[in-house]
Amino acid sequence: MARSGELKPSDDSKKGQFEVLKFGWATHIKNDRQRRIPVSLLGKEAIQKTLLALLVMAAVGGVARPTLAQAVPVCDALTLYGNAFNRPLTAGNRCLTLTPTTQTHWVCSLPNGNLDVHLTLNQATALHITVRGFGSTPSCDRNSPLTGTWPLASMTPQLMIQPGSDTILCSVNVGNIVENLNKVEAVPPAEQVQPNQFRLARCRQPFLDALKNGADPSLMQSYLDACDQNCQQ
Repeated sequence: MARSGELKPSDDSKKGQFEVLKFGWATHIKNDRQRRIPVSLLGKEAIQKTLLALLVMAAVGGVARPTLAQAVPVCDALTLYGNAFNRPLTAGNRCLTLTPTTQTHWVCSLPNGNLDVHLTLNQATALHITVRGFGSTPSCDRNSPLTGTWPLASMTPQLMIQPGSDTILCSVNVGNIVENLNKVEAVPPAEQVQPNQFRLARCRQPFLDALKNGADPSLMQSYLDACDQNCQQ
């Protein structure tokens, strides 16, 4: 058996062709006979230099590749949902409806004329804003991920569209919608709590208030449970 970094004759070694056994190339080349390297053209030393060059190129490419900004914490997103849902019916940029957290996606629908505009998240899906056409509206279905924190805290970035993502979706300026969501007032906990329980209490409070105002008990309980699961410090 050939060791890593050595050359192993292939089944058609009579033709002077070899397989490269290094960095997982054996399987790739074995399944692609056209990429076998004739030993007469590329010796062991040249192969090693080529592999080293490829690794350097990959490393440089990895450094240059842009990365996504940090996703909105789930606890912050839930707190936003609660406060946006518990706003007056005449208020703009409020959650018109919420889907229960017992469903796959947790959706906050936002008012916007003939287009379906909503926020979505769950345990595995970062908070993002979606615009989708329906009815007589031309087909369109696009979304942009969000980053930042909510509500705005000292020395933390506000809620915003992730850099590099579109702020205009299906002719809707979702950047403005997100900016307005930053203006939604976050209700404080009704009772004094320990510092390590503040985020949890702040998440739960708007859902408790909505419950008092006649919101569906099972829907509000699903979000209270989600706060319990995601806001413990």
